[in-house]
Amino acid sequence: KSKNNMLHIVTALYRPKLLKKIYESLPDEQDITWHIGVSVEAEDSLSYIPNNIRVHPYIINCEDKESWTKRQVCLEHVTDGYYCFVDDDTIFHDQLYQEYKLLRSSDYKGMAIGGQVNKDGTRRLKPAIPMFCQIDIGNVICHHSANEHIKFPSKLKNVPSARDYEYWRDVYKFYNSKALLINKPISVYNNLR
Repeated sequence: KSKNNMLHIVTALYRPKLLKKIYESLPDEQDITWHIGVSVEAEDSLSYIPNNIRVHPYIINCEDKESWTKRQVCLEHVTDGYYCFVDDDTIFHDQLYQEYKLLRSSDYKGMAIGGQVNKDGTRRLKPAIPMFCQIDIGNVICHHSANEHIKFPSKLKNVPSARDYEYWRDVYKFYNSKALLINKPISVYNNLR
């Protein structure tokens, strides 16, 4: 497997005690890189981060509440393959890895949107093009080509805040308003809360 086809998982760290559970949910595969954004205010949480060659923590000069800054710094390290977001209050859904492998084998360049389930397994989101309150940060796998062009929003254009939606909407526009819809759940919502 070439290095340039990684699945990059981005986590903005806010709840360090849950990291071990997330780590245990990741497939034990060499083509996964886990990027974790840590605020300089929470540097002591590094003790929770698994010491593994696949895990890359970044200490970021931002307030702990700035999840968008943490995500953007992690994204700056994604220069190949595909990426997805796993928030620190949920676990990795194994179907996402299966779908990533399919995208990689077909050399798909775009965004793929899957379903999302609640932690009891009931459906939370069906796959749909990015719409307000109908998309989560976690139910998308994206090719890295959007990443050079689209920044994670720090200032919000909409109220109520919907940074996830604004980000994925911009990525969707970058790919000429096209997305692959995967009719399977690829993420779990707030699984660890």
